[in-house]
Amino acid sequence: MQRRDFLVGTSATLSSLALGCGGPIGVDEPTASAASIEVVDLMPELFAFWDAHEALPDAELAARFLDTIVAAHPELYVSSVIGGAGVGDAGFEERVTAWMGWLRDVQPTMRSLHRAFSEDLDASRARFVDALPDFDWQGNVYLFASIEARSTRRPHGPRVTARC
Repeated sequence: MQRRDFLVGTSATLSSLALGCGGPIGVDEPTASAASIEVVDLMPELFAFWDAHEALPDAELAARFLDTIVAAHPELYVSSVIGGAGVGDAGFEERVTAWMGWLRDVQPTMRSLHRAFSEDLDASRARFVDALPDFDWQGNVYLFASIEARSTRRPHGPRVTARC
């Protein structure tokens, strides 16, 4: 497998889950250890939030999302990470409220994709390390609910969000 193809496939897989589309990559068994890449999976937190509050109207659901999920991880919801209006910017709360209707429709699919992705995570991480053994990763990969997913579809696929 070419390194470029591997990188494109791996980055698309990691970002796809955060955006609610895509699935696991490949089925080949890895040969290298992948301990050097840490994945911070915040999707279970979103699913628990959703299960506790899904019956609320969108505006109230958005307010609770801001008070719980965003308040717990404000560094992930700044404009430099999610694009467009982020925490502290004019229009951010309205953006989150508008996103809730979309999230209502896609969260069952997000759960399914997350389950499949989680099952393949260790193998994917090992394939990445095996393909790029000299790559010196200095940060974490975050899986989280990015409100950017609702508003635009990027012509070159979803964006990878990693915070170092």
